[in-house]
Amino acid sequence: MKVSLLVAIPDLDYDHHFDEIRDILTKYNLEVLNIKNEVIYEVGNKYMIGFSEVEIFEMLEDAVYELSQLSKRVLGIEESNENIKDKDKKSKGEEGGNEE
Repeated sequence: MKVSLLVAIPDLDYDHHFDEIRDILTKYNLEVLNIKNEVIYEVGNKYMIGFSEVEIFEMLEDAVYELSQLSKRVLGIEESNENIKDKDKKSKGEEGGNEE
């Protein structure tokens, strides 16, 4: 079974992050089949024999998750939503305790 999906990752420039993207996809037996608009990757499984449908979808899911984590690292985004909310409030000049 051949499966592919389109993944939009505007923060990961393929030229600058090629090794990291390739390593993640290789780990899950996947490959970039096509690049559209330099930010949309068509990702698919390399092998059609030897993996069940469930395993292929799990590999795609895990790879997309790791690519999103890589994108967050590139942007310097914190994992915690609370940290993101606190940074957002500070950037807007809001102080805690004044929310209604």
